[in-house]
Amino acid sequence: MFDRYLAQLKSADPAQRRQAIISLGKLGNFAAMPLLAEVYRTDPDPELRDLARHAGLAIRQRNPGMSGTAVPPPTSPPPSASSPAFTVSLDDVPESAMDPYRANESIEEPDLDLLIGQVTAAAGIAGASKRGIEALDKPSAPRTAADDIEDELRQQGPVAGREYNVPKEERERAKAAIESALTLQMRGENGKSLKLLTEALSFDPNLINDSYFTSIAASVTGLDGNGALRVIIDKGQRRSFVKNAEQTRKQQRNEKHLTEVRQNDWNAVVFELFIYFLIMLFGPIFLVLVIGQSLGGLFGNFTGNADFMASLPPEIANFTAIAAAPLLLMGLFSAVGSVIALFIQGGLIHLISTGVLGGRGTFPNMLTLILRVYNRWVPIIYLLGYVTIAVLFIAQGSIVVLCLALPMIVISFYMVLQVVVRTGSAYDYGTAMGCIAIILSNFVLTLISTLLGVLAGQTLSQALIAALGLN
Repeated sequence: MFDRYLAQLKSADPAQRRQAIISLGKLGNFAAMPLLAEVYRTDPDPELRDLARHAGLAIRQRNPGMSGTAVPPPTSPPPSASSPAFTVSLDDVPESAMDPYRANESIEEPDLDLLIGQVTAAAGIAGASKRGIEALDKPSAPRTAADDIEDELRQQGPVAGREYNVPKEERERAKAAIESALTLQMRGENGKSLKLLTEALSFDPNLINDSYFTSIAASVTGLDGNGALRVIIDKGQRRSFVKNAEQTRKQQRNEKHLTEVRQNDWNAVVFELFIYFLIMLFGPIFLVLVIGQSLGGLFGNFTGNADFMASLPPEIANFTAIAAAPLLLMGLFSAVGSVIALFIQGGLIHLISTGVLGGRGTFPNMLTLILRVYNRWVPIIYLLGYVTIAVLFIAQGSIVVLCLALPMIVISFYMVLQVVVRTGSAYDYGTAMGCIAIILSNFVLTLISTLLGVLAGQTLSQALIAALGLN
């Protein structure tokens, strides 16, 4: 095992050399000192050179009586091809072997903190930093003693006061993550902001010494600089903060939604409903008048043609002279029917939203929001319809009619989309769920209408059979 780590020090792979340095520092065999010194003098990676120096300090602290003695490395037979892989865990290591890596006030230079910094920097800058701090917490297989000690050290994060060699690309990525975190923090999304700050620190460990980064972290967490950094570095504290931040944001959103919902009560419904009633009352009346005037103008061209006028059905001939009373009655039926249909479908939407889709809202608020959409766009659709009908009789097949019909279709589609959006907003479950609620309500209405039609047909058939005496 010892010889294996010594041979691994000469590997061309920096990750293999790093693993060997950490493992030798943990084993504490003074015979590794000459080779660690050679790594310190000759290794091309400055991070690994510094890591070798601190591993040597750890070995000296465990072997105080051998500081000036050169001990040749022990000889051992090379491992056979059939030897099992080295899979020692921390439980297999004596407690005394971990002493140099624990806090010790008698040690002049805190070896543990320095070694933590080097391991974090080496793991992050050498390629793993792109995965972020969360990815560094994932264990690799098979596990080794070096992996265990790296995991223990890595949990401490970067060391304040140290300077790490970070590529420019990683620094730029860290800067972008910080700016995104600041934007999220200003929007009150502290949980997401903390995750981005953690990602930024994984890209550039030097941020632990940056006052701008620390101030943002303090603003996000509500703690002082050191406390905020501890929340970012410690995985347990970080998860707890993100969870609490998300719960707080959800609670604030619920309170804001309920405040908005309470603003639209039945008084608001009555006001909007009155406007909607007038629109559905006079809209159809004006539509009939426009059609009558257009027909009158068209028939005026044929007044001299007695045969043509005589061939027209009496209903069409008399349509231009329709009385006011039937028009008003028709408008009332239209308005009352529209209001009843609105309440029926609105009630179904409310029941589906609150009972099936998990929405949170009130029936008056939903009706108010939908009525505001109808009151804004239905008059425009009627107006375009009037103009289109008039041009249709005047132009008689001109493409101008199509140019007027297309905006009316687009506005109608936009109005339906706005109803879906307002429904999602009324119950705070999003546009997609609002669309589902409206589709389901239409399906239920169609099903009810079909059942009523079938029942009415059967009842009428039985009545006719009984009246004709065919049973």
